[in-house]
Amino acid sequence: MKIDIQLKRILQDYSLDKFGIEKQIAKDLGLNRHVIGRLYRNQASRPSLPVLGKICEWLIEHGVPASLLPGALFGSEPSALWKAVTQPGSVIIYLGEYLQAKDPGIRWVSRRDLTVASEFLRHLSTPNPAGNAAGDARPSVSMVYVPFRFYGRSKVDKAQSAEDVRASGHTYKEVKANNGSHAAILIGSQKVNYLVEHFVADLFGGKPFELDRSKVRVPFHLAYPDSDFASCFGGPNRLPGQKKACESGLHYLDASGNWTPIPWKHPRQDAGAVISEYEHGSRGVKLAVFGFSGRGTEALGRELLDRPDAFWKSHVDNGRRRVSVCFVRLKIADTFAEGEAAKAAEAEVIPLDKGILKKYLA
Repeated sequence: MKIDIQLKRILQDYSLDKFGIEKQIAKDLGLNRHVIGRLYRNQASRPSLPVLGKICEWLIEHGVPASLLPGALFGSEPSALWKAVTQPGSVIIYLGEYLQAKDPGIRWVSRRDLTVASEFLRHLSTPNPAGNAAGDARPSVSMVYVPFRFYGRSKVDKAQSAEDVRASGHTYKEVKANNGSHAAILIGSQKVNYLVEHFVADLFGGKPFELDRSKVRVPFHLAYPDSDFASCFGGPNRLPGQKKACESGLHYLDASGNWTPIPWKHPRQDAGAVISEYEHGSRGVKLAVFGFSGRGTEALGRELLDRPDAFWKSHVDNGRRRVSVCFVRLKIADTFAEGEAAKAAEAEVIPLDKGILKKYLA
């Protein structure tokens, strides 16, 4: 995160930004005017604390409330990712909503997914200098819940399941149709947020909730233990085009086209992915954030807030859209216990090879 010096902004806010102000401050404080000039233009790479202290004292003497300093003097440069997300002025966060199959009136949302959504909401609603991506123009943020039937160990009702798939497909069409009016953030894996399945299938030309085992269509795969969940990029422990079983976790194609695993080892090792699509001209971003498990999603959400551009800088751009796919190898903190907030002790961000991404994009 780059820290900005907000001296010019404070001077403007309190009607102090007049001709010759740099020279006046320098004279009043007995400092070189070039030092003040660099601070004024936010060009000082290593401003000294004594100089910043003197500037705070000067500002207080000239009407800036002491309670705002030194905090108001500092700000953070918004990340390119959050700039793009907030550009339309409206953000919708989509979460999967569990419906009890036998009693649809009973509904709930994953606690860990909701934690990530709440932290994103707080970040997007915070004005500068606390680091909000949109600066003072805070976007409107709302949440939409995408329901699906949860069967637990009960036998899946194929008709109900097909209806959930159709309903989520209609919601995804609405997301695409409204792409210019708001950004969409999809939280949770395709097992709990069906929009993620539609999004990935749309990007890579797969069929939602159908896995083509004969060939690779999506250059990454979530291999689940003992799962009959059908997905265009996930399922039981066997990879597309492979006959042998594989270990549980997230697998992706490396630059040579070979499957590379990020193993899932409960409870200390997890994996996740951040996928973004920005369509030029529409100003709309679709952003998917998911872990292999719920704790992986929660830990990944915090990593995305801490260093967003690590998940944004590597991308493929064909002039029509800009797509980025990044994976993360997560080592969950040793202090983590069941029921507590999951936080990564180590997080290695791995961008999908650009050649592979370009090859498999629909």
